Amino acid sequence: MKNIIAFLSLSIVFCCQQVFANASPSFIDKTMKSFMQQYQIPGAAVAIIDHGKSSIYVYGYANMEKKEPISRQTIFEVGSITKLLTTLLLSEEVKNQQLQLSNSLTQYLPEFRGNLLLKGITLENLATYSSGLPFNAPELIKTPKQLQDYLMHWQPTEGIGSRWQYSNMGIGLLGSVLQNKNHKEINNLYRERILAPLHMSLIGLEIPQALQKNQAQGYTDKGKPDVHLPLGLFPSAGAMKANIQDMSHFLVAAIGLPEAPINIRQAMEFSQTPRLQVGDMQQAMAWQVYPLEDKNKLVAPENMNLDSLPVKWLSKDKVKFNPNALIDKTGATYGFRAYIAVIPGQESGIVILTNRYVSNGAIVNTGRHILFALK
Repeated sequence: MKNIIAFLSLSIVFCCQQVFANASPSFIDKTMKSFMQQYQIPGAAVAIIDHGKSSIYVYGYANMEKKEPISRQTIFEVGSITKLLTTLLLSEEVKNQQLQLSNSLTQYLPEFRGNLLLKGITLENLATYSSGLPFNAPELIKTPKQLQDYLMHWQPTEGIGSRWQYSNMGIGLLGSVLQNKNHKEINNLYRERILAPLHMSLIGLEIPQALQKNQAQGYTDKGKPDVHLPLGLFPSAGAMKANIQDMSHFLVAAIGLPEAPINIRQAMEFSQTPRLQVGDMQQAMAWQVYPLEDKNKLVAPENMNLDSLPVKWLSKDKVKFNPNALIDKTGATYGFRAYIAVIPGQESGIVILTNRYVSNGAIVNTGRHILFALK
């Protein structure tokens, strides 16, 4: 209850202060230090682009026990931010006419053709959480063979494309499609097509031996040290690692600044284009899009809604990139939290990385508070 009251208080303060705030370095410091103190976060790193101008802020400890400070090179688990790289790869393939969003899942994963229902799932369904696939595989499923057996008997509860269900499984299978189509491991695709062109460290899903000394210790919501996230069955849905310097480079591409290669900028815009409506949110490919008619209404709930929700597919004339919308994505593992948000038309954006798990609303509202204060 204490955390809920604190969260609501923070949300009210953010809502009321947005129109008065000025995102000076002192304002950013004050906001981040308040956020970290309130949620007892050991360490955090922030990348900001304010109308094209970049800055980075680091706070606290990568490891509380060893008193190792956070630096620009500290490596965090970024969780579902990974999904943005996966759908960016898909977008590049579509822009290059190597894939079509209407292609079937089973066209590239023939091992699942025995279940005719899976043939009805398109790559667009996988990228927009409209496949009907569950959030995760059942807990007892640990191996690819067990996953195959599960999917061979899978049936959607409602029509494919009729419901939104946030799905690690869906993006995980999309990663497998990209691997099979390109005959390369997904991590090599990230490194070759995204990380290297954006001058990011070639980390991706697995930290090279030489960089492991920079890996932050993650802490649970109870403040206890946690084990690092294994790759698991769906690495393309949540297993990426990065430092804040890397994420500042990714932020350049996410905003669409000219420093990023043109092919990545074009693919990014394609991936950020909304395709269906879910309540007040528009779903793009992994990215979520919110019109900015009233910023004060954009206060995120404490926990992300993972329930199955009805969708309305946007008509072709409304499937348009909106540079003046808030476009964002969260990420989480057991010991880390991440948030990225951009307003491309303002050439502004933010990334926050923390090495403690906190609620969805806590990090989202902190990030939006700073982003909306950029002048």
